[in-house]
Amino acid sequence: MLRLTVFTFVFLGLFETGCGVDLPTAKVAIVGRFTKGPVDVATEVDAAEFNDRFGSELPQNFPAEAQVRQFFRNGGTSLSVVRVDPLATPGGAISGSFDPSHLRGLGALLPRSDLGLLLCPELSDLNQSDFGKCLAGIEILGKDRPLFTLLDPPASTQTIAEMVAWRGQITDGDLAHAATYFPKIEVDPASWSDGSSGELMTMGASGTGVTESCGKC
Repeated sequence: MLRLTVFTFVFLGLFETGCGVDLPTAKVAIVGRFTKGPVDVATEVDAAEFNDRFGSELPQNFPAEAQVRQFFRNGGTSLSVVRVDPLATPGGAISGSFDPSHLRGLGALLPRSDLGLLLCPELSDLNQSDFGKCLAGIEILGKDRPLFTLLDPPASTQTIAEMVAWRGQITDGDLAHAATYFPKIEVDPASWSDGSSGELMTMGASGTGVTESCGKC
């Protein structure tokens, strides 16, 4: 049984309210689809390097890129990016391979001994079989190191009832340190380039560096 903690929080603008412990923003990695960049290679980048190597003109169309943009918008300084194989199926691309001679997908992070926080925003939209395979890969990454995984709710999850139902469907895996945050947040994609459009998009919170709300503040 996957031990997944669901946190609820209050999010106002670009800042959180409430009390709790800040999630780390160092030693972070994200695995997902991007329009360009090296494939199946863990690449450490800052905001400018990410834009040059992996960025697109429509980041809101790619969950992983949107989370990276939000990560930097909220004060993150650097992270490792793994662009999965665009020609493979989503599940196969993310779960990848842990064969030392051909590391792919999640397996590309295996050499990163300093990894502390893993983001994989497209993981929760995979079918149950692929989801389980990916969790097994994350378990390998978390062996003998304190790896914390943030899972975004599926894109279709909009209500508390749907969130509870999704949590109840997760039966695979045994991650000791995993959490998801709900409800989702609304952001203005133009803010990623210091602009403002007034047009908001809804996204999961894995890239925000959010704080758990204790509900008493």
